[in-house]
Amino acid sequence: MFNWFKNRRRKKYLEMEFSKEWLDILNKEMPLYITLNEQDKRELEATLKILYHEKEFIGAHGLLVTEEMKVLICAEASLLLLHRPKDYFPNVNTIVIYETTFCSEIRQPLAGGFSLSKKEARIGESNHHTKTVVLAWDSVKGQALNPHSGRNVVLHEFAHQLDSETGIVNGAPRLSSNSSYRAWANIMSSEFNHLKDDIKHHHKTFIDQYGATSGAEFFAVITESFFEKPITFKRKHPDLYDQLQGFYKQDPTSYVKR
Repeated sequence: MFNWFKNRRRKKYLEMEFSKEWLDILNKEMPLYITLNEQDKRELEATLKILYHEKEFIGAHGLLVTEEMKVLICAEASLLLLHRPKDYFPNVNTIVIYETTFCSEIRQPLAGGFSLSKKEARIGESNHHTKTVVLAWDSVKGQALNPHSGRNVVLHEFAHQLDSETGIVNGAPRLSSNSSYRAWANIMSSEFNHLKDDIKHHHKTFIDQYGATSGAEFFAVITESFFEKPITFKRKHPDLYDQLQGFYKQDPTSYVKR
């Protein structure tokens, strides 16, 4: 019964007109949208409408949440769902927006059951337990306008959300078939270890070194590069690129060439 109501509600959202105001925001502030073909634009717009209406947006410390903020965040998150079965990020209920970098409390486990608490500056955070994504608006907007920097906090945090749909955030998201997991595990593990070795020996890396933190961060970091630096990614890490192309059902090198 719940699914019936949910599907009926989504059908209503999809029937709503995509406003000129929203279209102007995408054309002015999301260059990646402009590179899509017309069919992909319509699909992204449809997904955006559902995310816009289903997710709650909260401004931190009294920040006024604007249409610009909601539309741009939903549009970038929608890019990850193109051509894929859509569950519309079921582990996200709330998106908290800070004006700029925020501090988050981190607990580091110590021996004897103790832990060390410290504060860390962040531009994004994802927590599938609380069903929350937290974003710094100045980073969201600045990175959206610079689509080939390899840095995109919305793609990064929502990649974590896709990863969480298995119940564990470990860099192994739900794949389309059981037979895909072995190749995924082998290639991801090999590339992850190569990254750690390159860092250890002070070699320059294409993949952001933050990806060596964990399997989860590796997946989120390479997702950013996949969409923002696809040509270089495909040349330097072809096997890894192929895995992401299979997962996301997209080839962003075709967007760059348009």
